[in-house]
Amino acid sequence: MRLAKDYVKDIFVEEQITNVGLEEIEFNDDRDCWEITIGFSRQWDYQTRSAFESADDPFKTQRRPRTRSFKVVNIDASNAKVLSVKNHEVTGM
Repeated sequence: MRLAKDYVKDIFVEEQITNVGLEEIEFNDDRDCWEITIGFSRQWDYQTRSAFESADDPFKTQRRPRTRSFKVVNIDASNAKVLSVKNHEVTGM
């Protein structure tokens, strides 16, 4: 499962993603692969705090992220190679 997290961190390195975490794991018998959902936040997912809100701590300029991105990493079970990285659509958010 570390392979999936490290792969996502690597391919999105230029976007400076944060809060990378394992969300779901499922084995797909038909494709003989692991489907691993990884969640993370991007820089633009954070709300910027106003000057008034930051007055108590001027070095703290961001709030918690409003949204997270989710990617499904498909890994071949026989050789541990990454087959694909796809969007995981979240409904009801």
